[in-house]
Amino acid sequence: MEIHIEVPINPSESREKVEQTLPTFVDQKLVDKKIGDAGIELQSGDARSLRPMKEALKKQLIRDAARAVLRAGLRGGVLEFRLHKQAAFVKRVSFVTEESESPLGPIRVTVIGSQEELTGLIKYLTGEERGILRDILWPVIPRLNIF
Repeated sequence: MEIHIEVPINPSESREKVEQTLPTFVDQKLVDKKIGDAGIELQSGDARSLRPMKEALKKQLIRDAARAVLRAGLRGGVLEFRLHKQAAFVKRVSFVTEESESPLGPIRVTVIGSQEELTGLIKYLTGEERGILRDILWPVIPRLNIF
């Protein structure tokens, strides 16, 4: 699996402030980073590099919505989605479906891999496997008298 992230830097933006958006969705220790005049490019072959995004989705309680957006961005062996740069600056994950939704330009994420790898990544990011367990266990929990 290959993860490519492009973070544009506009002339009106501070490179340092744009760099502050990165920890919201990526573990910088697990990516290769290239900084240029036009932006920042990140690459990784490790799904764990997106763990901060996974944690943010969980904390913000938007895993179901994220799952829908990510599934919509899955085409063959490519998963593409965009994140709102200004939201990332304030430590929030917000998906962009139209370029105009992010006035400073969205953060573009492209993941290339097999269908199985990409589906697994979506499940990893959105905690879908826990939803399956919840569906199986929830009918049993009230009978356990633990609440």
